[in-house]
Amino acid sequence: MSFPAVPATIVALCATSPCFASFTGFTVEHRGNIGNRDVYQVFASFANPNNVLLNLINHTVTAGSMSSVLHSDSSGTWNPSQTFTAPQIANDSFATINGLTGALTSTGFAPVWSGIGAAVPNGQGWFNSNPSAPVIVGASGRVMIMQVAIASGASGYTAQLSVGFKVDSAQTQPTFGSGTFTIPAPGIMGFACCAGVLRTRRRLH
Repeated sequence: MSFPAVPATIVALCATSPCFASFTGFTVEHRGNIGNRDVYQVFASFANPNNVLLNLINHTVTAGSMSSVLHSDSSGTWNPSQTFTAPQIANDSFATINGLTGALTSTGFAPVWSGIGAAVPNGQGWFNSNPSAPVIVGASGRVMIMQVAIASGASGYTAQLSVGFKVDSAQTQPTFGSGTFTIPAPGIMGFACCAGVLRTRRRLH
């Protein structure tokens, strides 16, 4: 299920990129306090609408803790295929490669993790498990990659994350970038910047 565009407060903008790169960083939007949880959505942003998102790599918490993150699906996982009812979609925590949940998602997880557990283990990631349906960035210039719900009044965290993408669907060689994002403590709604380092390289498919 996709999320409609709604007015939201941008609470973090992370990483800038050289003119030759298309990944521009991460943005975090606060969707509100839903069911006594503060709900945030994390987006990977790109300058080129033809870019194809492949995977998210090496999620690592660099400050704070994910101990306040809460889940609503019956399995208590980050797997978006388990998030498919209205209450869950509103305030569940999940990782997604294409901004979708339930049967519409094509999100796969590193076998060592499989999306299980309340927190994302350091070093883990997720990917598009259906390459025949590429995740094209499109006119919005971004793709939602996570929804994070934390207990109302709890502290947030900062994480580093890398992105694998292609310039367009015709390319076979991936490019990589990285940045950071912050899930802020409730009540801290100001605009914040995080240091992000973009690195691009080519690798044979």
